Amino acid sequence: MEYAVVLHFNDSSAEQIQKITEHVAVCSDNDYMISNHIPPHITIAGFCTDNDSNVNSIASDIAVSLSKFDIPIVSLGIFNPNVVFAAPVMNEGLLNACKTANHILQAKGFVCNKIYRPYNWVPHISLAVKLNENSVQTAVKAALEKFQPVMATADKLSVAVCNPYKEIETTDL
Repeated sequence: MEYAVVLHFNDSSAEQIQKITEHVAVCSDNDYMISNHIPPHITIAGFCTDNDSNVNSIASDIAVSLSKFDIPIVSLGIFNPNVVFAAPVMNEGLLNACKTANHILQAKGFVCNKIYRPYNWVPHISLAVKLNENSVQTAVKAALEKFQPVMATADKLSVAVCNPYKEIETTDL
């Protein structure tokens, strides 16, 4: 099973990003993020395991090495043709969180997903996924209508099952 280690934001920032996600969903006729109850987040590591019991306490083990930190979210981007995202500025806190999560997962014997490894990872907050060439243009336009830069605070960390998204452990930073 595939898992993600994700950062969550303070309530006001999460609400601002969620409103953009909802607007994009309506305009693009793609509500995957909404219908699957995927909250605004940044994935900082990914891994697979067949033994779910190995996943217990990973979030708290990682969170104990981190503190709350600010993340400027300043632009929009696309992974063409199927993802529209809000883009944070890479800063020391974000890079440290990624490094820490990957290091702890590797120390526990997990093989980390290479796309979330430091210096190979593109931090992003998905606003719409599973788009096609036509809907990506509509989604970008919709995101532009609502987007305003925000200084978010990463204040929680979760481990979630991927596809379908389901948080299994969440802890405060």
